[in-house]
Amino acid sequence: MSSSTTTTSFKNVRLLSSIPSSSSLYDVLCSPSGITSILPASSGVLLDKEDHLPELWDRTTLSVEGEINEIDGMGSWLMPGLNHPHLHLDKSYLLGSGPSVPGSSYSCGIIETGDFNEAMQKTLQAKSSFTPTSLLSRSSSLLSFSLSAGVTSLTTHVEVDPSLSPPALSLLSALELKQTWKGRINIRIVVFAQEACFVEGEVGEERRRVVEQACGMEGVDAVGSAPYVEKAEEGDDDEEGGDPTGGRGAKNVEWVFELAERWGLDVDFHLDYDLSPDRHPLIWTVLAEARSQPAFHLPSLSSSSLPTTSSNPSQPSPKHRTLTLGHMTHLSLFTPAQLSLLETKTRGLDVTFVALPTSDLYMMGRDASSWRERGRGSFDIWELEGRGMKVLMGLKWVVSSFFFRFVESD
Repeated sequence: MSSSTTTTSFKNVRLLSSIPSSSSLYDVLCSPSGITSILPASSGVLLDKEDHLPELWDRTTLSVEGEINEIDGMGSWLMPGLNHPHLHLDKSYLLGSGPSVPGSSYSCGIIETGDFNEAMQKTLQAKSSFTPTSLLSRSSSLLSFSLSAGVTSLTTHVEVDPSLSPPALSLLSALELKQTWKGRINIRIVVFAQEACFVEGEVGEERRRVVEQACGMEGVDAVGSAPYVEKAEEGDDDEEGGDPTGGRGAKNVEWVFELAERWGLDVDFHLDYDLSPDRHPLIWTVLAEARSQPAFHLPSLSSSSLPTTSSNPSQPSPKHRTLTLGHMTHLSLFTPAQLSLLETKTRGLDVTFVALPTSDLYMMGRDASSWRERGRGSFDIWELEGRGMKVLMGLKWVVSSFFFRFVESD
């Protein structure tokens, strides 16, 4: 791999923005600061008359210092690195079928029902066996596999929970990996609250406390939770609006946004992971909270009102933040009218929806009496993309109880 000070010249490559049937080749010069030039290939291959690449430009007038590493693509496609938008590094290879590396042999046992409750139970059992060695070895194995497949960036949701010893055990490992893999894979870390944080008593208070502490650690990029795991308790109004969390899911959402504002973090939720037509989705609560904080507005609409990270008001440095929503299986139940409302509510916000079909299609719809009654289990990314919303698709787990039938994914 080239060093960070090397300029690389990719010769005779095809670009994704050119016509697929084209025989046109290009030379792309990349310096440590980014792409320096995109020009017709010097090999003499003629450009098709219809092959218009609007981004042909040359900035080689800027000085290019140091060694130039030349790579002949020989007609191959040149594309950006792949991205895992939603991954749980700390919970990969938990079924005992992972690579033969120290710490990867833990087995969740036999998967019997394959449903969400069992997956949560198996994962809870697995967490009790986590050690720094097991976390680093399993995660490093997945990172190596991902890099070999072209992945150069990822977002990992790292659970912080009092059941771990210490509660930030997985986070500490992720922060170490972030530094170790710097320059190969850019790792974005989300402090993640998997368990219900608004249960009564000391349990809920302790879960919130350890998450709040973790948000202040250097290297953390975002905070998130799974507000749908909250459950109504005695005295809650758990029937109104079809909210089985009794309003605790909304409290969870508000709490996460408060943490994001306090620490200047992005927000990355697991959200509306169900196929129940009678359940009130939390997406509307989330979007209302994002709308109330200008930092989550698209910069072009709110650049003058963004909060700053500078202590000197005369030299503001805007801190824009993003909102990411993973799973969102309930969206597959939305009517055209609800989708139109979603389009309106997201307009002007920097929000991205992440579909996770390899786990969600396996996990969802298990209570249906027949396949004809089973919901889609993963939202339609083309529908949302066609309405101008940002969408991504990824995989959540590799070899875990949420991902049972899929051993490896490219």
